[in-house]
Amino acid sequence: MSLAENAIREVIERHDAFVAWFTDGSDPAVMDTMVRAFSPTMVMIDPDSAAPTRHADLVAMLTGARGKRPADFSIVIAEPEALWADENAALITYIEHQSKGPVRTARRSTALFTRDEAAPNGVVWQHVHETWITKGDIDA
Repeated sequence: MSLAENAIREVIERHDAFVAWFTDGSDPAVMDTMVRAFSPTMVMIDPDSAAPTRHADLVAMLTGARGKRPADFSIVIAEPEALWADENAALITYIEHQSKGPVRTARRSTALFTRDEAAPNGVVWQHVHETWITKGDIDA
């Protein structure tokens, strides 16, 4: 698989892992895999953020969110596409649909991945920027 294909697979698998972690709490070892998927220098800009979220803050948020969402919470990734890639990095865009009961949100995300053979899918998240398409009442 190409680096871009690995990055797209990472986007889908990581969001599936988030749902499992947020809804049923998953095996605590899942957190180790999630943390390994993010570069220690990763930066995330969520659609409501006044400041970027750094790696340590992301890990703290994930740790605290274990099992906190209802069973009907879901995330579906749509339209993943490689905007640019070479042998060491890939820029991926995708739409993230979240739902919890009747509440639905959608955000377009752009994420930069770099090669890391020790990471779950051979890539690590370096940067992600999310923009609202539709905003509901989900605390996301």
